[in-house]
Amino acid sequence: MNNAEALVSVTTLRRPLQIHGLRLMELTERESSVMRVSEIEEFAGRDPIIKAFGTFGQSRALAVAGQIAVVPEHSFSGTLMSRARELRSDMVLVPWSETGSMSEYPNIFDTEPGNPLANRTFANFATEMFDKAQETCSVGVF
Repeated sequence: MNNAEALVSVTTLRRPLQIHGLRLMELTERESSVMRVSEIEEFAGRDPIIKAFGTFGQSRALAVAGQIAVVPEHSFSGTLMSRARELRSDMVLVPWSETGSMSEYPNIFDTEPGNPLANRTFANFATEMFDKAQETCSVGVF
């Protein structure tokens, strides 16, 4: 165990499973969006998705942590990859909504509104994630 690099890899192998959730919310020019940023700690404590994430972790005896980031939509992939680098994540798992859009609501501007695979915004986001993750960690879309 004189080799520091070998010691780091052994430590990494024995590290318990930790799950970090990051809910991305779009920062817009609306007043409510700006208010969310200024009160993010209080907002995160009341957020039903963060609460459900924590409850799931407790019920499965997993170490989980949930956070909210309110950022412009164009920086979603950069925000996720920055957080993954900070946490030294092994994998980023990105959910794909039933609508195929960045939110749970269908976008009226989609070329094929009934087809979740036709949403350009999410496809671009997923592409950026795969491109930016090459030197950081693995990425999966679920």
